[in-house]
Amino acid sequence: MRTRMIAAVLAAVLAAAGCADGDADTPPTPAGFVRYDGPVYSFAHPADWTRKPRRNVRGEPEIWLVGPPTASGAPQGEVLVGGQSEARPYGSQAQRRRFELQLGEYRAASLLTERRIRMDRSTKVPGAEVAHRFEAVGEMSTNPGRSVRMEVIDLYALTEDGVMVNIAVRAPEGGGEAAGLPEVLESFRIKEK
Repeated sequence: MRTRMIAAVLAAVLAAAGCADGDADTPPTPAGFVRYDGPVYSFAHPADWTRKPRRNVRGEPEIWLVGPPTASGAPQGEVLVGGQSEARPYGSQAQRRRFELQLGEYRAASLLTERRIRMDRSTKVPGAEVAHRFEAVGEMSTNPGRSVRMEVIDLYALTEDGVMVNIAVRAPEGGGEAAGLPEVLESFRIKEK
């Protein structure tokens, strides 16, 4: 009886610490969120967001989750993850060059689309060999034909195997916290080998 009680208390402590599944690096999923668990990465997102079909320019599937619409016609929030396990690995020197090239392309696209970059810096993403974070504001057209200022955060991460993953979150300007975007980004992990 005492052994069962100790085991139950230990299981409860581990569950509360987010370690019950044996992965100490995976944070607990916030209340009202669910975890997307892909082959290369994982993250949590609001449970009521809808997954929509989407493919990149190479025809590879991407993860696109959309929150409920706001009065402006823009979604409350969005998460887009590209460069999944279908991405082709590169040698270590080439993968770093490709990663840097991708960052340069983001900066160039921002100039062309008049997206204003507020932050452009290296960052840490658990499980990633290298990572970079952009924070920007830009205009988005909505279905009613209006334009809405959106805040966007893009994280680029490179795995040890040379797979590049990009997670982008966005919401109408000033609405990122209410949409749960900080929790989405905090939960993002590259899976270890």
